[in-house]
Amino acid sequence: MFNRKEDNLLHDPYFRIIREEEQFVEIQSLNTGHCWNVFKNQFEKIHKIKLYHKHKQSDTYYHEHRICRNVAEAIEQIKAHDEYVLALAEKKKNRYGRVKEVN
Repeated sequence: MFNRKEDNLLHDPYFRIIREEEQFVEIQSLNTGHCWNVFKNQFEKIHKIKLYHKHKQSDTYYHEHRICRNVAEAIEQIKAHDEYVLALAEKKKNRYGRVKEVN
């Protein structure tokens, strides 16, 4: 269901592939450890991608994070979220001298 260009975006070394199915790919950001499920809905014309998120692989459920027009936009959203999480962790580290966990 994902075309070659979308597949290449999802197989970026930025991510670890957890699972691939016909309609979705489950990936993990190597920067934060957060897990993402990129779900492709073939019946939607405009917003084809639903992006689901959880903080740790051990978390039971994903929550819906965003609806995107395409896989490229979903990847941009994931990387922007990582930047936010890492900046927040850095801010906490500077404030308290250390940080326990990135979430």
